[in-house]
Amino acid sequence: MNLLEIAPHTEDIGASLIKFIKPVPAHSVNLATVVSELFSISASLRILANFQASAIHRPRFILINDDLQLVYASLRHTLRDIYDALNRMTAAARGLDVSQSYPQTWSLLWDFFFYQSGEKIDVASMARMRQAISDLRAIQDQRYNDSIANQQRQQQQQQQQQQRRQQQHPVPPAPQMPGAYFSAAEQHPEPPPPPPVPDTRRPRTPDLRRRSKNARGFPEMEQRGSWERQRPSSGAAAAPPPPPPPPPAPPQPPMSPSFSEESPISSYTGPDSPATRTVSSSSSSSLNEENGVRHWSIRAFGMQLNSSTSLIQTGDITKCFGPIMSGVKEHLAQEYYSLFHLEFPGKPQLTMLFYQRAEDHRTRIVCRVRSSKRRTVYSTIPITSLQIYRSGSCLQLCQKGPDPDEMIAWANLQFSSIEKMVVFFCTFLALRGQDSSKPISNIPDYHLCGEFEVFAGKIVDDNFAHALRVFRDHETKAVRLQATVLDGDLKRVPVWTAFVHPYFRKKSWLRRTGPKTVYLSELQRITFIDSEEYIPPRTRDGKHVLTFTTDGDATGFVYYMEDLMRHTPVR
Repeated sequence: MNLLEIAPHTEDIGASLIKFIKPVPAHSVNLATVVSELFSISASLRILANFQASAIHRPRFILINDDLQLVYASLRHTLRDIYDALNRMTAAARGLDVSQSYPQTWSLLWDFFFYQSGEKIDVASMARMRQAISDLRAIQDQRYNDSIANQQRQQQQQQQQQQRRQQQHPVPPAPQMPGAYFSAAEQHPEPPPPPPVPDTRRPRTPDLRRRSKNARGFPEMEQRGSWERQRPSSGAAAAPPPPPPPPPAPPQPPMSPSFSEESPISSYTGPDSPATRTVSSSSSSSLNEENGVRHWSIRAFGMQLNSSTSLIQTGDITKCFGPIMSGVKEHLAQEYYSLFHLEFPGKPQLTMLFYQRAEDHRTRIVCRVRSSKRRTVYSTIPITSLQIYRSGSCLQLCQKGPDPDEMIAWANLQFSSIEKMVVFFCTFLALRGQDSSKPISNIPDYHLCGEFEVFAGKIVDDNFAHALRVFRDHETKAVRLQATVLDGDLKRVPVWTAFVHPYFRKKSWLRRTGPKTVYLSELQRITFIDSEEYIPPRTRDGKHVLTFTTDGDATGFVYYMEDLMRHTPVR
């Protein structure tokens, strides 16, 4: 939903209707009012777009997002109908007098909207749409204020309950131990664990019929259930007691509280080369496979993508703002295994490392900055504590600040291609969604800013119900498909994505073979789920199958894809 892209279209329609005022004097008052309403709608859209793009105000925007989607879709269809009528007028009016073409077109528009919905294209219909958008802006503030008041009441109740418990059962303060920054984020008072069971592997759900041939060799991966239906349970088996804490580290000289102040990282604006790419994961993929770690994220970053669409370098340089921590590697080695690492070019060198815990798929992100051969510093944070947003050619990893509507940047990552940015964005959402240590539902950051949602429909994908969307990036004009979980706790968590603009000039790439079925001759899917739990539907000769749940969705998908294929420039 790109509000800034539809706002100029609204203004264009208004400017086109201004030309009707003089040739159609009988409806001049009505026309002038419709034009005024269209420009008011455009102004409201731009205001809401500022809320959508702002990391500070985005929590407010999320409260009205679903309702705004409905108004947005209605406005798009209305504008498209008016555009089509104006185009037909231009084609049919060649050789006709203006006094004939304009009244005739206005009459056709009037009748069209009346027979379609019982409403005429008059001041009332446009005023209702403008009022709906204005009401959403007011509801946004009201819902936000109500949510803040509820949070404050809940915090007060929790503080009162905690004070009563402390008065009844005072607890002596515990000494601060090395690595306390982990316990503060991960450990909470819990009842005693149940007695250990002989088999710690949790059986798969019955509807998961397929298993890879090599799955037996990796028992830690067999614990994962069908994440499309529910997250892996974090209490299925008793975990062994944690090992004793490591001995205190030797004293070190004082260091800066953040990487950006201690070691400012130079920006990288040059083109990619085989030796230095913005994101590099080949070494991590081979290393983890050799150590017996199998995970979909390794394949996602190890793929050779069929396109690389450059981004204009904007925004801040790659840097990490997290606090410098000691003992990070030692602590992670006790419970976590390494998934992959991504190297970002520049000096000092910054590397993002991803670690996961097998028992509950808890993921931690580690930022490593190597300023010299002798100096390397680390910072780490659970992935469930972060939200991800796009700013130009950067992805910003943010955590909530002291104020509910405040977002504090933990890292800023610069990308040189839209493909690498999308892979990182979707991987982040999928890893966070599959983390059952601190489940997150109703994710607020599922939309990649700068992309316009062209189409959305429902498909049956390997016997699962998924939402299929078509996105077009405003800057690069890159087009991609994305399938996400349709409903439940993991709603909008990505299952796969695929860039399709490289195929737009290939004959017979897209073919509708049935009322609900569409074949794609080529499709490079980047999947964000284990291969044993998802097999892409394909025909015997290798064509990719999209099975929609309704004829209308299949028709809409083909219509919008063919429109994109006609208007997307060749690269």
